[in-house]
Amino acid sequence: MKSFSRKLGLVEKFMTLGNEVGGGLIVNIVYIEGFLTPDTIKKALTLVQKRHPILQVYIVEHEDGFYFESEGITEIPVQVIYKEDDSETIKIAEQELHIKFTHEKSTLCRVTILYSESKSNSCEIIITFHHGIIDGISCMKFIDNLLFYCQKIIDGENIPEVEYLEFLPPAEEMLNFDLLNENKLENYQLQKEEKEAQPQLIIEQTASVNQRFTRMLPRMLSKENTKILIEKCKQENTSVHSAICVAMLFASAQLFSTDDNINFSYAFPVSLRKYCQPKIPNATLGCFISILAFNQLINQDTIFWNLARECKAKTHDALIDGVHINLLKQQGKL
Repeated sequence: MKSFSRKLGLVEKFMTLGNEVGGGLIVNIVYIEGFLTPDTIKKALTLVQKRHPILQVYIVEHEDGFYFESEGITEIPVQVIYKEDDSETIKIAEQELHIKFTHEKSTLCRVTILYSESKSNSCEIIITFHHGIIDGISCMKFIDNLLFYCQKIIDGENIPEVEYLEFLPPAEEMLNFDLLNENKLENYQLQKEEKEAQPQLIIEQTASVNQRFTRMLPRMLSKENTKILIEKCKQENTSVHSAICVAMLFASAQLFSTDDNINFSYAFPVSLRKYCQPKIPNATLGCFISILAFNQLINQDTIFWNLARECKAKTHDALIDGVHINLLKQQGKL
């Protein structure tokens, strides 16, 4: 593997600071039909790590900030667990969310393989990443690469020399800031300040970082229900993404027994890949995202599909105006 070093970008640094206080992690659970031995998975992981330079780095803090460095990097660590109960999967994944990556010379990814005595022809893989090296698209590509190499190994095929991808600079150094419309951004900010009241944070009680615990709430739609949801969103002139955002707002509002307006803040990541020069292909792993954030009032008179259409419109306008790009531009000036 090559040796390289570079300073963390804005988003990478933000995720690293989150990791310092017990956050900034992404945990994936992969359910696999068909038996894979730990040896097969480890061999495939070696090939995936060799292909992607972002899997060959650790983080070091110097006087002028955090850096990715690769000299002396270790292989992706793998642990194997034989579980007694299916519910253990979520519990183990939740525990992974609370295990910080250290500043040692170890990769910012770790893997846990779960086997069950009751299901001999399947297994589960929990993959934990430092969010500073990965985004949602990259998670899917990592899993795709891993299973691709596993299949090649199982089939006994000769695997050609692994293509080594380029270690890219931070997203803000590749963004095309010419896409920004400064006049529209000024109007957008003024309208946002006029229309949106700032939500009040409700704190029931305080707890130290070590006492906080994040839960995972897995939900899965059947193929049939997914088709129904897509068709309904088309009929209502909104998007599936907006409908899911509003569903989460409604679910959160039900937690409060009040007839008053509830002012929520919600946010979601936006991929920056197509806004870079050159565009970053999905095959490249990394954290290439920005954030769009909105405030929203909810009350008993709020109509679900009306709000879903409003959510879609606000998201569309923000993307057209380049709010997500401007966020990194402004942060870079601080």
